[in-house]
This record gives sequence, structure tokens and C-alpha cells, in this order.
Amino acid sequence: MKTTESPTAARIQLVHPQGKKAVTMDANVYRMLHSEIIHYVAENGPATFAQIVQAVEIALQRKGFSIEGSLRWYAEWVKLHLEATKVLERIPKTSPQRYVVTSSPSNT
Repeated sequence: MKTTESPTAARIQLVHPQGKKAVTMDANVYRMLHSEIIHYVAENGPATFAQIVQAVEIALQRKGFSIEGSLRWYAEWVKLHLEATKVLERIPKTSPQRYVVTSSPSNT
């Protein structure tokens, strides 16, 4: 199984939607999760975070990729970054919280 994280790989500084301190992430991991999250939500409409994580996990398994650590943690940070950059949006007053794609997918 291929791993998407490398100790010498480039890193991306993420942004938090509330301006809080955010993490840096391996660029390969970020790009993979960004792509899969956007693809799933764009294709399936409003989705909960649990649905997103489950779909990303299945997609990564199909592609033979693994991520060291918690997929849920990485997915949460990518989701927050996509919210901060206005690519994903929370639908107000939904329980559980649902997300939609608000703009065309990019390398944000």
C-alpha cells in the first residue's frame, strides 16, 4: 500500500474559518483529501462530516493509499480549510451539520 505522507515532502499551511491557529499538512495528503472531499460533496449534494470521511476512506482504499495517523483528523482540517477559503459551506440549522460545495473546485 502506498503512503501519501513523506517526511521530506512539501507542506501546506492551512487556514481556520474563525482565524484560529491552523496546522501545516503534507502537500500530498492535502491534495488527495481536498480532491476526494470536493468530489464526494459535489457529486452527492449536502453531506455530513461522517459521510465525507467514510467516502474518503473508501476512495483512498480503492486507490491503495494510506495515511499515517487519523484520517478523521486530517479530513477535519482539510474541511475547515475549505470552509475558510469558501469552497465548502455549512448549511445553517442542520443536525447533524451538512456541507455543500460553494464554488468550482480549485487547488485551494
